[in-house]
Amino acid sequence: MKTIIILGLTYNQIPLIEKVKELGYRAVAIGVGGTEPVAAAYADSWFSIDTSDKEAVLELAIKEKAVGLITCGTSTAMCTIAYVTEKLKLSDKVIAYDVSLNAVYKNRFRKIIPELLPKGFFCSTLDDAIIKSDNLSFPIIIKPADGGGGKGVTIVQNNNKKEFEKAYNHAYNYSYNKSVVIEEFIDGQVFGAESIIINGEIYLLAIADKIISPPPHCVTLGVAFPSKLSEAITKKIKKVNSRAINKLGIKWGMTHIDMAINSTEEPKIFDIGPRMAGGLIASKLIPEAYDYDFYKAAIQLSIGATPETPKSSNGLFYGSRFITSSRTGILKNIIYKSEDIKKYNIENIRQLVLNGAEISNLKDDSSRLMIFSSKAFSYEELISNLDNFSNNIKIEFNE
Repeated sequence: MKTIIILGLTYNQIPLIEKVKELGYRAVAIGVGGTEPVAAAYADSWFSIDTSDKEAVLELAIKEKAVGLITCGTSTAMCTIAYVTEKLKLSDKVIAYDVSLNAVYKNRFRKIIPELLPKGFFCSTLDDAIIKSDNLSFPIIIKPADGGGGKGVTIVQNNNKKEFEKAYNHAYNYSYNKSVVIEEFIDGQVFGAESIIINGEIYLLAIADKIISPPPHCVTLGVAFPSKLSEAITKKIKKVNSRAINKLGIKWGMTHIDMAINSTEEPKIFDIGPRMAGGLIASKLIPEAYDYDFYKAAIQLSIGATPETPKSSNGLFYGSRFITSSRTGILKNIIYKSEDIKKYNIENIRQLVLNGAEISNLKDDSSRLMIFSSKAFSYEELISNLDNFSNNIKIEFNE
């Protein structure tokens, strides 16, 4: 049986591992951090290897005779995938290694597409950050140049030296390369653009409105698509999305590009992922909306095969929500009514942490406890379904 390596052991990788096995491959997963890896039980085998350790992953790929490597929701892992794929010549339909570096690291793509980004800069010392920030208008957002999952990200509302230094150090400590990006925070509608690129042809499958947690952190709490943005703004988004992909030189693969609308109704990019989005949008929602197996397409690309091109959407509205806690403690249970599932057309419910686990209040993506989705014939009905089900969920703690 041929082997595919999945980079990551979080809940995001579970449906990807399942798809790898469904297609007849042996699923080998890797990752480090935390306690018992969430996705480990789903893989045929797993190894405690850092997904950013290119040489260790290369060695494993050779040992396991892997025919492809893949991930979901983890941008930095794409650099490793590109490196190993290139070294072993596994596929010519995976993002090139040098392109992956430019697309993943915020300090690098800031040099390539500055006109598509909020005003800002990158730096590697606090003194430099303080000097350069004088040219920015507050609020600002401070984040690792190579971060992900909302880790190390802080929104600083005012020019307060103590808060600025705290946020800078927080971002710096989460950066592998010790580089920090600081840019003006856009307090506008946030959305994600989800695309697949096949031989240079860009297929934008979803522009999803996002619910983002309030400052100081920046965590995605929900998505809904098609977006309720105007047709005029949607056209601008499509243009910015294509321009970024083309200027970065991405010819194959998936992209997940986060943008926000500024005060002049211009979309500005604040994050790029040359990979599939996490959560349910890539694994469940886009596949149903387009009758298109997004994960299968990604797996085909990883082994050098060309997938089918997507067709038209079915016209329905799709969305998902995360449940988080407002307090810390030991999780006892997450309770919801079975009748609410049918009443609000709820699907794909998945608890993301085990009962008995110690949980924290909202700080990054790891604070999310549960995810679920819904679909509807209108945007308003979709949001109502998600809101009502969310409001009836109770989180119990061991006191």
